[in-house]
Amino acid sequence: MDDILNEVKKLSVADLRSKLLEVGEKVGPITATTQNLFQKRLAKRLYQIQHPELSTSEAKEKDVVNNNATPDNVNSEKIVAKVKDTEDSKTSDVPPVFFGVCLPQGVDKKETEDEELVFKDKAQALQAVKKYAGARFKVFKSRQDARLFSQSSADEPSPSPWKPSSPKKHWFQSLGKRSTTIETLVWENPRFLISSADTPLIIQEGPRYNGLHVAAKSNQPQVCQLILDILEDPSFLDKLYGHTKETECTRTDRMNFVVDLYLNTPDKGCCESPLHFACKFGLSRCWFIVLCPLLIQNQFDKILKNKYAETPRDVICARLKTPTQDQKAEIRDLLEGQFYVPLLRAEDNSTQPLIGQPWSPDSSKVPLNVATGTWSPKDPLMAVKACAGPMTPSKAVLFHKRWMTPPSGSPDHVKQKFVFTKREDSDKGVERIGREIAHEYQIPWVEYWSFLQTYADLTTEDGLDLLKIFCIDKV
Repeated sequence: MDDILNEVKKLSVADLRSKLLEVGEKVGPITATTQNLFQKRLAKRLYQIQHPELSTSEAKEKDVVNNNATPDNVNSEKIVAKVKDTEDSKTSDVPPVFFGVCLPQGVDKKETEDEELVFKDKAQALQAVKKYAGARFKVFKSRQDARLFSQSSADEPSPSPWKPSSPKKHWFQSLGKRSTTIETLVWENPRFLISSADTPLIIQEGPRYNGLHVAAKSNQPQVCQLILDILEDPSFLDKLYGHTKETECTRTDRMNFVVDLYLNTPDKGCCESPLHFACKFGLSRCWFIVLCPLLIQNQFDKILKNKYAETPRDVICARLKTPTQDQKAEIRDLLEGQFYVPLLRAEDNSTQPLIGQPWSPDSSKVPLNVATGTWSPKDPLMAVKACAGPMTPSKAVLFHKRWMTPPSGSPDHVKQKFVFTKREDSDKGVERIGREIAHEYQIPWVEYWSFLQTYADLTTEDGLDLLKIFCIDKV
């Protein structure tokens, strides 16, 4: 074989081509890269011509190999046949399915009276759907269900059994001023206000606003009041934590923690609390009423700073185009603290009543202008019998001055009435003067009534309700 190959390599390209054609080999382009391939092919062909007995034995070996492989092929064919048989048996066990096709309302039913809209073949069902625009099909296990479906209309909406169990995004803003709707949603699902981690629910995830942020930004004081009232309702605590075995004290502590987070948690943008929002957007009279009790109890952090190191006092009316000085002064007085002017009397009314100095819960001073060292064990026990407030510091000073003495420029009959009222009614004379001044300045007022054994203002609806209940009980 090597000798033949060496002889072939001595041939030129033209001789190599002619030799290949003589022995019946196909010849292609002979180049420097393919010349070696054609030389080997010619040498192999010449070797087979010179040694025909070797080629016959090789053919026999191939036949033997093929004969030895035949049983395996037969076995494999049998296995394939068995698999097909098992598949056919499985398909025969599968229950038949039916494809029902329903048409839209625009299609004339008379055109399809003779046509069956229930198919066993999916391809036929798809063909029917393509035939009528707007049609749709569905798979059923029984022909009757498929026929009922085909008699319905494709335009009829399918009722969804799923109902949302968690609060939707921006649900708070979409409700607007409908506080009754908010109240219904919250009582149905307390998680609309408090998350599972005992934190305020985030209404807007980007800036991380809670309900009070949104209420202050959109000027909704009634919604703010509603949220705070619900959080302080004991029945809401029972609904939220009724499944737990914790004590009442623990529940109250958890709720106080949540209220503190609602009032003082800053947002993600400018790190501002709801009090920042209420101040910079301008508090209305309604906001004044809502926030007064919280400011009195020091539940708001009035010195909390935003990322620009500004307190709520620094951003008063910052987002208003034309704020008035009275509006700024009202908010500033609100943030400075709430003051009361008390009236103290002896239990046996043996001494003259004392009108205390304006007093704030933030202060540790005693609301009396009497030195501490002058008290004596012989002095009668004094108790608060009336109180005006809360009010701003400036109003407290003015109210105290008016309560002590009438204005200097007042007519004589006003001064005489002031003096005569004190002298004629030793039990309630000073209270009557304070009550008139409080109503004139629109300041909250309460006084103690011994027959009711409570503090009340009988000129208000709540006070009249107490008096009515008392009279009914006596009758």
